[in-house]
Amino acid sequence: MPPEIGQITCLKTLTRFIVGKKTGCHLNELKYLNLGGTLSIEHLQRVENPRDVKEANLVGKPNLHRLSLSWKNESDLQSQEDVKEVLEALQPHTNLKRLDISGYKGDQFPSWSSWMRDNIRNNNVVYIEISKCDKCSQLPHLALLPSLRTLHLSNMSRVMYIDDHFQGGGMARGFPSLQSLKIENLSSLQRFSREDGRKLLPRLTSLRVVKCPKLTLQHLPSVEQLTVSDCNKVVLGSISNLKNLISLEVSENFELNYLPEGTLLNLTSLKTLAIKGFWKLKCLPTEIGSLSSLEKLDIKCCPELESFPEQGMEGLKSLKYLTLQSCRKFTSLTEGLQHLSCLESLTLNNCPELVALPDGMKYLTSLCHLKLSGSYDLEIASKWEVLPDVLRYSDTHGPLSTYVGNAGTGRQFMIFFRV
Repeated sequence: MPPEIGQITCLKTLTRFIVGKKTGCHLNELKYLNLGGTLSIEHLQRVENPRDVKEANLVGKPNLHRLSLSWKNESDLQSQEDVKEVLEALQPHTNLKRLDISGYKGDQFPSWSSWMRDNIRNNNVVYIEISKCDKCSQLPHLALLPSLRTLHLSNMSRVMYIDDHFQGGGMARGFPSLQSLKIENLSSLQRFSREDGRKLLPRLTSLRVVKCPKLTLQHLPSVEQLTVSDCNKVVLGSISNLKNLISLEVSENFELNYLPEGTLLNLTSLKTLAIKGFWKLKCLPTEIGSLSSLEKLDIKCCPELESFPEQGMEGLKSLKYLTLQSCRKFTSLTEGLQHLSCLESLTLNNCPELVALPDGMKYLTSLCHLKLSGSYDLEIASKWEVLPDVLRYSDTHGPLSTYVGNAGTGRQFMIFFRV
């Protein structure tokens, strides 16, 4: 970072400012710069005199649209009072569209009361990301920001509620425009609000939850897309509260042998389901058959999964695409598969214990594409009579007998297609 950059008074764009302790590297260098666009201010822990920070005059820079403020872990020499004073003095102009705060060391966020008040009136900020603020137990009062559409929160171990202030009196709605919410590694998070949450997040459509072991998902009628990763049965068991889900992905669980009872109930609008990296999962719940609208089912990296449930699969009347990958103990496809009258594509990849296809597969008259890849017993290739008559083996790579043992890899690759 060149010193005394503030002397270039005609400078309009400065994407990165690194705070230093030497003369000419302090925040007051920004005082007379009419900056616009994006500005990232880094190493705020190096500020020695918080009272000088206000000279950066961020509140007087109406052309800034994105502001990033970050502290590093060099030391905690700043007192709590000084840390709060620094962030308070960095209040931006209300024209700001995106705000990122990372590594803030204070135990409370400043009120930025005038900025909040003006944003409530002017509808400007649309994106906020807050991360690594590990000493804070409460987040800023964001629920009343009328134009906020995207919120990302991560790595804050003390936060118990996303909004601990909103009371929801009268017709007020918290986070009235929020559409996308991502929360990651909030180990104490219990609920989105201390209240029942029915007046929060009325337009939220996309929700991603990663490493939030205590979270219970509340009633969120507008959520259509949910991703849950590295969470326990508390989170998984509350998925059924999101009754209008269209897409669901659950991944990375190292403990559960079974999905919690009721996880897939009430999801009558669900069209896409992906289960990935459930390393001890032994079977799928029979309630999977209640997913009458499901069109796509992906199951990947579940090495203990042995089979589909004997009953339930026949309820998947709308299923078009089924993928089973890297399920090394999977031994058999249920005969209930024959009831999947809409199934168009079946992919079986790296399931070495699967040695036969069920006889009922010949009734899958909509099947257009069957792909088998991995290390299979040749018995599976010798029983083509169980396949629908409309399917034919693709010899794009040469005859099956020569291609199966190609290059001594032991891998087989068989593709059948509709004629």
